[in-house]
Amino acid sequence: FCLNMIKSAGIIVIEGPFAQNATLCALIAQLRPDQTILATPDGAGTSFGAAVLAMDNQFTPQRMFASVAPSTYSTLKIYKRKWQEMLPAMAKSNSN
Repeated sequence: FCLNMIKSAGIIVIEGPFAQNATLCALIAQLRPDQTILATPDGAGTSFGAAVLAMDNQFTPQRMFASVAPSTYSTLKIYKRKWQEMLPAMAKSNSN
């Protein structure tokens, strides 16, 4: 939902503890079929980005990435649809 709200496009990188959860990564890949999903064991993405900016593109440290294959849960689309149907009701009840 949040990735749709920000109109996410391109590569999605999952890092830190989430990247170590193969099921979660595969579910995200199934839910985002038009995007490449990569996982990295590196939990220092913010530090990595800051280092690249500080080095003014003079040095780009290497990171390890693994491509994530989508899960094949046949009921995931049904679950997603039901979850999305609840969103308006949840937003309404949280605004009171």
